[in-house]
Amino acid sequence: MMRFVFLVYFINSLKLASTEIKCGMPAYPVRESDYNSNRIIGGWEARPHSLPWQLYVLLRYKTGLTACGGTIIQLNPGNSTNLALTAAHCMVDQSTLKKLKPENASVIAGAHNIADLTERTREQYDVKSIIIHQNFKNGQVHDIALLILQSPILYSTKTRPICLPDGDEIPEQKCWIAGWGYTRATGGSSHVLLMISTPMVFYSGPTLIAENFKKYIFLAGSKDGGAYQCGMPAYPVRESDYNSNRIIGGWEARPHSLPWQLYVLLEYEAGIAACGGTIIQLNLGNSTNLALTSAHCMVDQSTLKKLKPENVSVIAGAHNVGVIRQKTHKKYNVKTIIIHENFQNGGVHDIALLILQSPIFYSRTTRPICLPDGDEMRKKECWVAGWGCATKAGDSCPVLLMVSTPKIFYGNDTLIAESFRKYIFLAGSEDGGPYRGDSGGPLFCKINNVYVQYGIVSYRPSGFSPALKYDND
Repeated sequence: MMRFVFLVYFINSLKLASTEIKCGMPAYPVRESDYNSNRIIGGWEARPHSLPWQLYVLLRYKTGLTACGGTIIQLNPGNSTNLALTAAHCMVDQSTLKKLKPENASVIAGAHNIADLTERTREQYDVKSIIIHQNFKNGQVHDIALLILQSPILYSTKTRPICLPDGDEIPEQKCWIAGWGYTRATGGSSHVLLMISTPMVFYSGPTLIAENFKKYIFLAGSKDGGAYQCGMPAYPVRESDYNSNRIIGGWEARPHSLPWQLYVLLEYEAGIAACGGTIIQLNLGNSTNLALTSAHCMVDQSTLKKLKPENVSVIAGAHNVGVIRQKTHKKYNVKTIIIHENFQNGGVHDIALLILQSPIFYSRTTRPICLPDGDEMRKKECWVAGWGCATKAGDSCPVLLMVSTPKIFYGNDTLIAESFRKYIFLAGSEDGGPYRGDSGGPLFCKINNVYVQYGIVSYRPSGFSPALKYDND
């Protein structure tokens, strides 16, 4: 539908030459599969200039330079075009939440190695106008923008347009994603253009995505690769340790090895408090505005009233919360707090979703954790992480701690009523587990080398709300 909107606005203003270059027809064969180690989360280096529609979009935000991807498109046959397609959220300065001015965006066509400034095939084009979808909300649906360039891109063997779909349906067949994004090996951006096959293309399945959103968002990819995959930290996780820096029997986490961990700041009437939380995603991409935490953290215990969004914020990329100006820290304000409708303070359904005012962009220090596919807890070694007490009598710890929970089972002690057992489970041993200050943080397990969140620290030491229950509720 977006394509036809563009036609209404621009078809009369485009003056294209008569020489026809067919869209979607590169001059060089596409490397549709590869098994080397140069990977965009399970992908490979594209054959140079085999994706001649690929654009490197340079953006000047208030905080500095950044980049996105884009594509050359055409609306008429011809030998040139001045149109480019990209994501709307890229056109919003995330530090000010204001739309970029055209002079702060440009595109590079004909590039393969963006670090090679002598690459003769590349050419930079300034942007004349930026058109963001009128229904776009930052971090939400309708994430599409059209760039009108000041001068046309002439077609060649290195610069050609990609085709746009005729129908309204996504074909259920093998597709690809391409970009200069993060690699699994290092977590850093790639200098050369990478691509990844997405053998499964389907509309969004999670029940948290409303039905009417599904025609605007779809997922693509497999468990082995994609534009970005959850549960894959850039730094190795310290899965066991025996030092004395303990979260009730635990140890200090390796800095930034748990990139999904959030420090949730709360302004209660009685003063400032903190809980834990996690970065989650519902669809593939390079950012998210969703966080998971405990519902009881969102209730002011002195008034028993739900907190207002302006009284809650989250810090991502933190390891030592005692260091105020740690370079990796970034604070995000909360737009909406959604508490489970059946939650009663101190009881079951202790889960809350935070919608942030601006998206968290993925990096080496901020990445989402995966959510479970099934309804059963895997009986494997798992971990809990947080900035809670180092001992049962101690205070909060400034550095992120974690503890293994070798025993995982659904609540069976006499304090948990029979009807509550499917909503609360216990994890850990007498020697280790979460305590004060860890509420809202994750209980996560390693499944096929990917970290999956199975629980949320809940109502008491070693008590958890299972995250998996609420994918289906």
